[in-house]
Amino acid sequence: MSIENVKADLRALMKLSRKQMLPGIGKIEFEPVLSTDSDDKWGSYVAPTDGYLCLFGGEFSSLDLMTPKGLQCTVWSTNGSQQIAGGWLVVEAGETVSYHMYKDSSGTRNHKGVFIPFKGSE
Repeated sequence: MSIENVKADLRALMKLSRKQMLPGIGKIEFEPVLSTDSDDKWGSYVAPTDGYLCLFGGEFSSLDLMTPKGLQCTVWSTNGSQQIAGGWLVVEAGETVSYHMYKDSSGTRNHKGVFIPFKGSE
């Protein structure tokens, strides 16, 4: 096998692997569990395939995302005025993500959870 054939094979494999990480056309939306001053609770989500788990919303004070590997993401309100923000993780099929999305009593409830599978998982 010539070096040019090996290079061509490697280019084809790299192109294929890049497509595996692209977001697919489907998505699964869910209403995340919210923690408040009166009810401090964690939610969880089990990834059905490899993909992106996104949690976002308006007027929350903090968001923690944790996998079996440990704390992966923390987002805080930075300036006292609550803003729309969120966090996301790349997750593997079957992986459980625990999340703690805290909002104070003045915040609205327009929070969303979205799972987007990788193109290679469809």
